[in-house]
Amino acid sequence: MATLSGITLPDLARPMPLPPDSDTPADDPGPPPDTATAARLDPAALDIESRPATVEELLQRLRDGELALGTARPPWRQANKSRLIESLLVRIPLPSLYIDAVDQTHWVVIDGTRRLTALQGFAVDRDFALSGLDYLPELEGTGFDDLPRALKRRLMETALAVELVKPGAPQAVRANLYRRLNTVGGPMPEQEIRDRLYRNAAGFLTGLTGTESWRGAVGDGIDGGGPDDREAALRFLALFPLAHPPPIEGDLDTVLDQAAAALDAGGLEAMIRRDLLARRLTAALETAAGLFGDGAFGRGGSEAAAPGIALIDCWSVPLARLDATEAGRLLAKREEVIKAFTELLQDQDFAASVGAGEKDPAAILRRFTEIHDLVGKFASA
Repeated sequence: MATLSGITLPDLARPMPLPPDSDTPADDPGPPPDTATAARLDPAALDIESRPATVEELLQRLRDGELALGTARPPWRQANKSRLIESLLVRIPLPSLYIDAVDQTHWVVIDGTRRLTALQGFAVDRDFALSGLDYLPELEGTGFDDLPRALKRRLMETALAVELVKPGAPQAVRANLYRRLNTVGGPMPEQEIRDRLYRNAAGFLTGLTGTESWRGAVGDGIDGGGPDDREAALRFLALFPLAHPPPIEGDLDTVLDQAAAALDAGGLEAMIRRDLLARRLTAALETAAGLFGDGAFGRGGSEAAAPGIALIDCWSVPLARLDATEAGRLLAKREEVIKAFTELLQDQDFAASVGAGEKDPAAILRRFTEIHDLVGKFASA
């Protein structure tokens, strides 16, 4: 059980319980519900208000930072964006937008990111002109600034149907909506859902993955500082305080959800927890950079390979538990450590534990045990 400055980390960082476009085709029911999750969801806890919102109102919220779009997956081509604008100009009704009203000053788009991104690009950023039009060919090549005043007014005053999830809905219910409504291009990644539900935690994770220590160890990152990088950092913050090997029962994503909720909390205890865990992650990253070389952490011994979340999680936790003397011993035996790790990568069971099924509890147990033992062997006196 790790301690720092007299504070026991497992107690300090204990998981906190979760609080009690169209992008989706009309004939797509979404992914099949998880039976265990569905059984816990109370429909009465979901309060959705149907209300219109003008294009101007929604764009103003975007300008003011009161509406978060998230990632458009997959992004629309210019022709798709142009046809959306044309549809509004000729008054073709559009499917409803689904928006999570976290509070009055912060809304998050659940379904409709690509439509709102197109509107923002055309009317705010002015980054494309209309093309491939069916009904208004005379507007071909026209940007927002060149639209006749009457058409500008028609576009900005168009009322869009909005389904607003009102504040107070449990996070599990909100997360279920994200999963059900975002199915185009595949299910929304779990970390993107966490980023939208826990914005304070997302900001903290973004800060961690933008540090010199992170770049020095991981290079450009797993996905250039995107959701995969944030999940890698979150895995460390979630798993480091747990006993070895981490007791994952069932679903790793549930553990990560709880960790994100804890990071998102306010108050002195949460602030101290974040600071202490960030310090341990920094120590692990600095040791990893010395061990694997600049930017090579999580690449499985090959600078050509892309860094993997599973390799980062199973190495970062034991490295963070070393004191300065132990880390020094490990680095002094760098060539022996790399040789042992390279041999371990040839083991089919270990390779499988960092592959496609890396979230399975058995895979987590396998890789954490192997790397824990390897680190312990070379860091001991």
